[in-house]
Amino acid sequence: MDHRRFGFVVGIINVLYYILIVIYFLVINIKTEIKHEENISLALCITARISNLFMIALSILMIVGISKLRHYYIAPWLIFTGIGLITGSIFMSIMDYIIPIWELSNSVTLVATTSISCYSIYLHCWDIKHGIYSNDSRTPEQAQPPSYV
Repeated sequence: MDHRRFGFVVGIINVLYYILIVIYFLVINIKTEIKHEENISLALCITARISNLFMIALSILMIVGISKLRHYYIAPWLIFTGIGLITGSIFMSIMDYIIPIWELSNSVTLVATTSISCYSIYLHCWDIKHGIYSNDSRTPEQAQPPSYV
């Protein structure tokens, strides 16, 4: 599978994943009915919703960037996914003594798969930026205007 198709797959999976996370937080919020006195949990829920909606928007922007071959549409997703990888790695290094090993292995798997997909999309973004993929589907002979002399 080439980088472009892989990018579409990753983008669609990201959109579906973050939509499911938003729905999950809404269901948890409705079931537990977080009161306004619990400012920390309320702030955490609001921050999680906003960041998930932001990542949905960035994933859609990445899909559009891949389809239209615009590297500057893909770059925000790469930047924020990289930030997420760094914070996830720091979280794993801090929490490896506190959480059970099966949860740590899930976190390691998530960081590893995200790293691989991020690197593949970065390679596709680099190819677009340096002109390996172009928007013009015509061959170079067809793209040249005819000589009238």
